[in-house]
Amino acid sequence: MSSKPADPMPMPPPPPPPPSAPSAPISGATRAAIDQGVPLFLDGDIARSSPGSASPYLIDEANFYRIFAVGDARRALADRLRAALETLETHCRFQAMLVGGSMLDLNVQAPRDLDAVVFYAAQDGVASPTIAEALSRLTEASKAHGLDLRFVPTDASPLITIKAACYFAMLYASDRADVAARKGALLITRGR
Repeated sequence: MSSKPADPMPMPPPPPPPPSAPSAPISGATRAAIDQGVPLFLDGDIARSSPGSASPYLIDEANFYRIFAVGDARRALADRLRAALETLETHCRFQAMLVGGSMLDLNVQAPRDLDAVVFYAAQDGVASPTIAEALSRLTEASKAHGLDLRFVPTDASPLITIKAACYFAMLYASDRADVAARKGALLITRGR
């Protein structure tokens, strides 16, 4: 009889949602994108697009949870994401997060996983090897809970951050099976 190996770093229970987390107003472009299923370009119009009106669309955490964490399966993934971000705060400061994949398709009631790239900066006084080890453990633990998390530093070379942001935005826009089904992404910020 085989037993399942223990999680390399068990996920803490998700924190309770904030009672009434204030959320920023959603921009017209982001609202339109959500209504259209988060396309790469609003109305498919590349010629009239700009960074402010195309993927990734900006949304804060509170609105992301309110809109995309609907139903048991989606809420469970979002709660696990929230718990992972709480764990991250031990060594790093959350800067922003790029989310893509089936979590953004509201027609999918039970996404298989939640794909996200978390941009972070080191907490003051925390050594890089400590952060690397913690992020490695968090990445592995998250996989067991339906989260496909990647982590990108914002306090390293700007080229690392820019290259990673471009790569993951293109990756999330890809659909191997159906080119016509390519989706955009959301860039999630903390309400400030």
